[in-house]
Amino acid sequence: MRRLIIDTNISFKELCNIYNEELVKKENCNKTLKINNLKETRDNKGVYIGGGGFNVNMVRYPKKKRSFKVWKIFYSMFPDKAEKDNFDGKTSDRMK
Repeated sequence: MRRLIIDTNISFKELCNIYNEELVKKENCNKTLKINNLKETRDNKGVYIGGGGFNVNMVRYPKKKRSFKVWKIFYSMFPDKAEKDNFDGKTSDRMK
């Protein structure tokens, strides 16, 4: 880089102007990329996703038509809900 600057005889002021222009371009590019960050919304698949928000304490129960495996994963993630719903390992009050 230094060799290129010496060969082209760019003054320090011109170099600063080029640097500032490129910095502005980079900032504008970062702003446009930051606009559309989609949040991953997988529910009850054995992992916790999300950083909070207005519904930070809300737990989404699976639909009643879901399989036993889905309910088992849900109750393993939320053991307090399993106790509340009387989950005995096969059925609960909220299942079919």
